[in-house]
Amino acid sequence: MSRRAVLGWVGAGALVVVGGTLVRAQRQGLLDPRTGPAYTAWQPTHRTGAEAVVAAAVLAASPHNLQNWWFRPTTAADGSVTLDVHDDTSRSLGVVDAHRREAHLGIGAAVANAEVAAPALGFDTRLTVRPAADDETLLARLVLTPRTPAEPDALTQAIPHRHSDRGAYPPEEPSADLLDRLRATALAGTTGVDLVWITASDQRRRLGAILVDAATALTADHQMSVDNAELIRYDHQQVERYGDGLTIDAQALSPFLEVAAQLLPATSRTQGDKSWVRSTRDVHTATARAYGLVVGDRSDSATRVHAGRALQRLHLALVAEGWAMQHMNQAVEMAERDATLGTADRFDGPLTQLAGGQVIAALRMGRPSGRAVASPRRPLADVLR
Repeated sequence: MSRRAVLGWVGAGALVVVGGTLVRAQRQGLLDPRTGPAYTAWQPTHRTGAEAVVAAAVLAASPHNLQNWWFRPTTAADGSVTLDVHDDTSRSLGVVDAHRREAHLGIGAAVANAEVAAPALGFDTRLTVRPAADDETLLARLVLTPRTPAEPDALTQAIPHRHSDRGAYPPEEPSADLLDRLRATALAGTTGVDLVWITASDQRRRLGAILVDAATALTADHQMSVDNAELIRYDHQQVERYGDGLTIDAQALSPFLEVAAQLLPATSRTQGDKSWVRSTRDVHTATARAYGLVVGDRSDSATRVHAGRALQRLHLALVAEGWAMQHMNQAVEMAERDATLGTADRFDGPLTQLAGGQVIAALRMGRPSGRAVASPRRPLADVLR
């Protein structure tokens, strides 16, 4: 074969590779990231009334981005609206959340967003948690009473900018005054929960080790690993189809690894587990500038809702103050798993000792990494009934 022919075949092959890569990049949304129907919820809306309140509610944090909520608004003759907030039990994390603790935290977070947004949308709110003892899915009822719209406060303005930040936090540590202020904002209006800050270096190392050990234990438990991976969305078409789950670009990988993960075929579950444990050890715990532990009776659904409200208000307050947050669920998940299986307690005791009470949820905080991005959201038509 002549040199010219060889070069022609090489050039044609290169065009095929480049063309295929560009097609794959377009299909994965790399050329125009976080656009399309799954991300329109984050854009400014012209909705009014109860729909506008729900539009704010669905931007709340949700475990694994499960979005296990649905809403039923009922308008009365006087213009008030009763907004019932239900747990959609058809959406599940399997054995990772066998008792629906995290699902209820997500409902509480949605309620908090609704409460925060309502005054600027022209409503006062009155909340009842677990309003019907005979309906375990009805976790909250918000009565929205018309009022003159208020100016959006700092928490309201933070709603469209609140995203989980899984990146490396800069070295700056929060002041005691800031943490006191954040705690007061988080707990306002809640019942049965407290927020304990872990700031001393030795306690942070202890909790960091617990979280790394929990991630390792979770990935070693086959069913936990399988169910934990269920909502990871490697494919942009899945993101658009389902509007939920954890996306690759939200994992704060290095730019090279993020592009590779988007362009190459999905990694195995085992490789994904190893990557998560590595990130937990080398990024999440290594750069946590403080930890927060929400304490209360985690077996009580009403307390879980209040804990979710506190977590969401805290996250909004952090964003308003120029800080960031990531939920760290694995230690409590493994504590519940140990209790379910009847195996030796590895995590509940150490967590309780650190917090001075039973831990419902954990988080890390610090200055933003600059890597937090919006997550997909289901359309309102799917959650309004």
